[in-house]
Amino acid sequence: MKSMGAQQQYVSLYTDLLQTVRELGLMRRRQGYYYTRISLVLTALLAVAVGVVLLGDSWYQLLLAGALALVLVQVAFLSHDSAHRQVFDSAAWNDWTARILAGAIAGMSVTWWRSKHSRHHAAPHPVDRDPDA
Repeated sequence: MKSMGAQQQYVSLYTDLLQTVRELGLMRRRQGYYYTRISLVLTALLAVAVGVVLLGDSWYQLLLAGALALVLVQVAFLSHDSAHRQVFDSAAWNDWTARILAGAIAGMSVTWWRSKHSRHHAAPHPVDRDPDA
């Protein structure tokens, strides 16, 4: 019975913390940030594509491959945030943005990601249950 009291204490602490975080506005959507970030990442992607065309058949394209990797990681991060519905007020806009960023640009299935990520959030970090561990 003691463990139930300890569990209730942790739930109460979390509830208090969540209320404080919300009151401070830390859970607010930052749409301007995301509009700017999406624009910059897509511009960087376009710059890499133009660089590939301009360089032609050259060993310097390996440098652009490294840049492309960095840009695609940023695309994946933006898709992650959108899949968590952090970007737009509309769930549909978030879902479509996640699909376009992940599927059309990064080549990653949103359905696969959601399944894996939901399992991760259900049991974060135990090696035998967390697909990201």
